[in-house]
Amino acid sequence: MVVDDGDFVAHLFDSGSFSFAVLWSCNLMEKVIDSTVEAILSQNPEKTKLFRKDNGERRGYPQQLENLGLKLQERSVNDSLTTERLWHELRNSIAHHNHRASFQETYDTLAIVVSFTKELPKTLQAWK
Repeated sequence: MVVDDGDFVAHLFDSGSFSFAVLWSCNLMEKVIDSTVEAILSQNPEKTKLFRKDNGERRGYPQQLENLGLKLQERSVNDSLTTERLWHELRNSIAHHNHRASFQETYDTLAIVVSFTKELPKTLQAWK
């Protein structure tokens, strides 16, 4: 399956462009989370507080994942790469501070993406 030119991600990973692979992974999950939350809120507006702050801004993606009930397999050899750390440390460091993701950080990110892809359909069934 190819999503949003995902066929190039393997090439980015193979060529050592780890930072781009991490950013693409986060971007893909963000798009899916946004679409999922919008669909939920259109049918269940009473759930707004789960996904939006009082001022209407969306909650952080790790918080939205938790509120969806999505349990992702998070893994790392040395340092636990959680969804919180993925978005608020690794992704931000790459996007705003020119951090170059390591092979292990990228591998762990892709493990989260795979878990996200496997678990999301099961989680969405619970929202019906």
